[in-house]
Amino acid sequence: MMFKFDFDTTLACIYRPKFEDYGGYFKPIAQWDTLSFDALKGIDSQLQSLQRNTQKFIQGEESCNALLWGARGCGKSSAIKCVLGSFLHTPNTLLRVIEIPKNSLAIMPLCIDSVRDLPYRFIIICDDLSFDANDESYKALKSVLEGSFEQKASNVLLYATSNQRHLIDETYPQDTMHLNDAHDELLSLSDRFGLTLGFYTLGTQEFLSLIHTLLETYISPIPLEELWRQKALNFASLKGSKNPRIAREFCLLYKNGIL
Repeated sequence: MMFKFDFDTTLACIYRPKFEDYGGYFKPIAQWDTLSFDALKGIDSQLQSLQRNTQKFIQGEESCNALLWGARGCGKSSAIKCVLGSFLHTPNTLLRVIEIPKNSLAIMPLCIDSVRDLPYRFIIICDDLSFDANDESYKALKSVLEGSFEQKASNVLLYATSNQRHLIDETYPQDTMHLNDAHDELLSLSDRFGLTLGFYTLGTQEFLSLIHTLLETYISPIPLEELWRQKALNFASLKGSKNPRIAREFCLLYKNGIL
C-alpha cells in the first residue's frame, strides 16, 4: 500500500514529489480550499455537467473521466475545487480526492492499485496537463483512461485541466508530428475523456458582474459602479484578458487601495 493513512478519516490528499534527498509522499489535505458556486460566473453549464457527473459517480453509477480545458484563469481549477468541495463537505460522503502533479504521473498506476479495492469513490486530480513531442509520461494516464488486460478500477475517475484541447504542445511543425504513432496516440488522448468541458474568457458584462459579486465580499457598502468600472476595464486591458482570476486580482487590489 502506498498510503500510510486511513481513508476512513482522510477525505483528500496531495502527492509531494521527491526532492533531492527527500522521498515523495502523500500528504493529507487538512482543509479543502472551498469556493462558492456564487463566486463562479459564466461557467454555469460546465459546473452543472461536472457536478452531475460527480454525483452519478459517487452513487456508484458509470461515469466519465473529465477534461477541463481552456484559456488560463477562466475557472477550470476553481470549478473542480467548487464541485468536489461541495461533495466532500456532505456528511458520510463516499468521495475521496487524490491530487497528483503532472511531473509525478508515473505513480498513478501504483496509486490506483492501492485504492481499487477500498469502499470509497476516488477522483484523481491532475492540474495543468500538457505534453511536448518527446514526453512519454502521458502513458501513465492510460491506466485510468483505458486500463490494460486488467479491468479498470470502477471506483476511480480522473479529472484533469489543461490550457490545450489536445493536451499536446503543437509549437513544432505539424507535418512532422503525424509521422510518429506516439504523437497520434497522444493527440487522441483527450478523446478518451468522456466529459470534455471548454472554458473561455468572459464578456465585458459577465466580467463586471463577477467583480460586483466579489466586491460584495470585500467592501461594504459596495462603491458606486462609476468608481470601479473603468478601473476594472483598464486593469483587464493591462492584463490582456477578462477572466475570473483577473477579476479576483482586481478586487483585492481595489480593496487594498492600490487601484
